[in-house]
Amino acid sequence: MNKKINTTIDQLIPVTSQQIGIQKVQSVDARMVYEFLEVKGDFSEWIKRNIKKYDFIEGVEYLRSSKKGSEHQINYHLTISMAKEICMVQRNPKGKQVRQYFIQCEKTLKKLYLRQANIEWKIARTQSILPQLEKSDTIKIFVEYVEAQGSTHAKTYYMNIQKMEYNALFEGGYKHIKFLSLAFPNLKTLKDLLNTKQLFIVANADMIVEKVLKEGMGKGMGYKDIFKLAKERITIFAAVIGQTPILPTESMLPEPIQITGT
Repeated sequence: MNKKINTTIDQLIPVTSQQIGIQKVQSVDARMVYEFLEVKGDFSEWIKRNIKKYDFIEGVEYLRSSKKGSEHQINYHLTISMAKEICMVQRNPKGKQVRQYFIQCEKTLKKLYLRQANIEWKIARTQSILPQLEKSDTIKIFVEYVEAQGSTHAKTYYMNIQKMEYNALFEGGYKHIKFLSLAFPNLKTLKDLLNTKQLFIVANADMIVEKVLKEGMGKGMGYKDIFKLAKERITIFAAVIGQTPILPTESMLPEPIQITGT
């Protein structure tokens, strides 16, 4: 049975952060670009031909690496600038589409860096640190509390609590934020993707979680019930303030592509 699947270029050609030369830059896998463009012929010949024809420099505009487990398949990691140029010379609708996508990725990165230079953002980022640290200290105590109740997976709550918060507060949830973070060089934490308002939201969510954990442990509740209560409180908080998107994703990601599959 055939069905149409909505997908976007960012899923087919994910942009990641890659060390090329002396700096970390946004990069893409050349093989994924090649597959998206539906180029005829062998991949290895195609990429080598483009490198030679347009004088791309290894270690500056692209990086080669061997695929894990295979010494014969070479991967090419391209800077966004190199990928844009290759797409431009393809002279077809898909080449134009993916080039526009790369341009939007570059614009989004610039917007992110400009945001982080803003004094209000810096203040919000600094003020969000204390609630996070206090929550982390409480989670450490909670993990010991969980272990004392016989759980062998207590340490997963460090990540489970952050995932729970981000899933409730932001469109696309933790998985989407983690995916976006791969595209931005020199990103220290996921919080660096948030705007000023979102930083305050997360700080408040951290305080809510910390309070619930302390109260639950003080009452001797079961650890699963404590986590469930924390999730309920965060869900209520998110319902009041409303979910918000991470970054201007509507300008970063092109329209979905209709793919027919079985």
